[in-house]
Amino acid sequence: MAPLMHSPSTLTIYLFGLSALVLGIHNLLHPDTALTSLSLPASSLPTINATSVAAVAMGLYYTLAAYQRNRPFYALTVPMRLLTAGVFWNQAPPGVSGRGWRTAALWEGGGALVTGLALAWERGVGKRRV
Repeated sequence: MAPLMHSPSTLTIYLFGLSALVLGIHNLLHPDTALTSLSLPASSLPTINATSVAAVAMGLYYTLAAYQRNRPFYALTVPMRLLTAGVFWNQAPPGVSGRGWRTAALWEGGGALVTGLALAWERGVGKRRV
């Protein structure tokens, strides 16, 4: 049996989902790391736990969508992830203390752009084959 070839957009969604799953689990097990990297007070622990559980769920959804090769899902993630990147970027306080939010914003925005470009490229490749 020949190995399955995955499209670039499928790989971007899978990798993003896997990273969300791993980081969500890590932050559930080590919430103090998330508090420190985002410059949040200890009173934010419930919020870190809630967003970590959401990251685990999102990681599962994204990896399932990649397994199913759900291209409409891929396309819908692009604007949402760009919006998320904007919110994270603007959440960051000026200076070094905002580095965690800016890193998250760059990861979200960069991933959205790569997925969007992969989808556009695949659309172009498909038209040339017809």
